[in-house]
Amino acid sequence: MSLNTPLTINKVKTIEESYVVHSYEYRINDIQLHNSANIQIIFKDENGNIVMFRDRKIQGQEYRNWGEDDAYIDDIVKREITAMQSGIVENITPVRQPEPEPEPEPEPEPQPEPQPEPQPQPEPQPEPQPEPEPEPQPEPQPEPEPQPQPEPEPEPEPEA
Repeated sequence: MSLNTPLTINKVKTIEESYVVHSYEYRINDIQLHNSANIQIIFKDENGNIVMFRDRKIQGQEYRNWGEDDAYIDDIVKREITAMQSGIVENITPVRQPEPEPEPEPEPEPQPEPQPEPQPQPEPQPEPQPEPEPEPQPEPQPEPEPQPQPEPEPEPEPEA
């Protein structure tokens, strides 16, 4: 059933937990024949998501007055809703909606790392081989000039 005016419900003695309700529905649960029944009122937000529950037990004379007329239960639920409009409410069970997961930020596309431009390499030059040093040569010594050797004097010939 839709509400003409959205209802803001504050949990007992705290305003930190408030619920804005746009519609509700109810179910009859836990019937104890000839004794009692539990009415579960289900509150929904503007998108139809369940935000909380409230249980209302009818018993004794109130249960016996139910009889076969289900409009009697409709009236009990309407009285509950009207009472809730007056302020802080007890006996509500909030439904924790899963927090929407933050959308992951798209990962930046990997940029290729700039490749260094190849520098022209000079052609390899063979290492210069050191020229072998010539072995030291002894300085040429002038040959000594031959000394004239005295000729031996001829031996005198014996005279005969």
